[in-house]
Amino acid sequence: MKLLRILFSDRRAGSAAEFALVLPLLLIFLIGIIDVGRLLWTINRVEKATQMGVRYAIVTTPIPAKLSNLSASKVSGVGLTDSSGKILTNGDSLDQYDMGRFTYSIAGNALETAAPTCQYTAPATSCNFLGNISTDSFDAIYNWMKNFLPELKRKNIEISYSNSGLGYAGDPTGRDFYPIVTVSVKNLAFQPRSLAVFGTSFTLRTISAALTMEDGQGSASN
Repeated sequence: MKLLRILFSDRRAGSAAEFALVLPLLLIFLIGIIDVGRLLWTINRVEKATQMGVRYAIVTTPIPAKLSNLSASKVSGVGLTDSSGKILTNGDSLDQYDMGRFTYSIAGNALETAAPTCQYTAPATSCNFLGNISTDSFDAIYNWMKNFLPELKRKNIEISYSNSGLGYAGDPTGRDFYPIVTVSVKNLAFQPRSLAVFGTSFTLRTISAALTMEDGQGSASN
């Protein structure tokens, strides 16, 4: 009994025991602080990738063929009816005509290497309005964005062309339509190091950047 009383009253290793209990919490707290920094840095890189991606998209060959200046079968505003009921002729402004929105991405159930597909929203009635899809142009934008976000996958990007009201029907100098181009990064996973032991990750919110189409030809961007 005396030996047990001595053993229980011995406090010489108390600090070490307390430290051992607190250390895991301190480590989780420290790694959590680092994770917040990693999260903010990742969001910053995603934003930069979308900004550089949309800049590349507006000055290089567009994904839909009929938006290209070099295409002999460009989409024309001549003969279309705008929202005021006017049938457009050569030189008419397109400010009252809404081309709708055309979005190009890799389908969720498709392989990472699959070709992009098109989705459209009203008042557009068909993706054929903007012509065939250029996989090369889609991949060129993707590869440029990977310079700023190496973990980016083709399925993470979405590129859309939507109405801006800019342009003139029958423009002889180039395209009739100068849409707003939006490049988005979606469904990008982020795994906190502090929760790695549990295999926990979460999906970042969709981040986008938009600019108005410029020349839309070539294969280089600054």
